[in-house]
Amino acid sequence: GGVWGALRTAPREPIGGIACDECRGSRAVPCPNCDGMGYYDTYGTTINCKSCKGRGLVICRTCFGSYGEDPYDLENVRRIMARLPD
Repeated sequence: GGVWGALRTAPREPIGGIACDECRGSRAVPCPNCDGMGYYDTYGTTINCKSCKGRGLVICRTCFGSYGEDPYDLENVRRIMARLPD
């Protein structure tokens, strides 16, 4: 359920005409570091996830190369992440 259930099941218009089974065209997947929560608990303390900056989403690596973008261009990755919905 929740946001991740919606991301997994909602039909989406693929961005740039690319359909991806992993992200369903959204270009974002749940963060593997925090399991999409945006935070995690360690030693009894809740920590904002540094990998996704507390958003719970990261760029989908399955289809990233299909857009012809350089995965090592961190500024471009940041721009893409800033455009993704919360």
